[in-house]
Amino acid sequence: MGGCVPVDVVQAYGPEFISGVLYVGGGVLSRNFHPLCMHPIIKAIVPSIRSLDATASSKGAADFVDSCVAEPLPFGVKLQWMGGYTMQTPQARVLSLGRVQDKHGGRGKRADCRPGTEDLHCVSEVMIALAKEVYKKVDVKMLPGVDIVRILTA
Repeated sequence: MGGCVPVDVVQAYGPEFISGVLYVGGGVLSRNFHPLCMHPIIKAIVPSIRSLDATASSKGAADFVDSCVAEPLPFGVKLQWMGGYTMQTPQARVLSLGRVQDKHGGRGKRADCRPGTEDLHCVSEVMIALAKEVYKKVDVKMLPGVDIVRILTA
């Protein structure tokens, strides 16, 4: 979940615990900003991701994995990724995605953002504008041709 976890770290341990955050790929500043930054592709998938219905949740797993890459994955790899996704129960996923995070924990920190131009999870321009409102110093470098996963495996 990109930058969502550092927000929780700051909330739990205080802002002095970390000096900054490096957002790589599809990170959003926190769950509070996710609705503002959501790419239309992921926005269409969210109802399935948040569903407790087994059929909808299964479709959400396939759609979510597809949304992580610009080029289709080999079927066996896609199944492995879906397996990792489905290890979390639908109930846990709904609770995790619906929790409230501290809106002010990261203020005054620094953020380095490395969004990819092919990211289907986050509208980078919106996220960057929000980052500049939240963080003291923001450094941005767009990565051409990079999706949410390719940057992590390059």
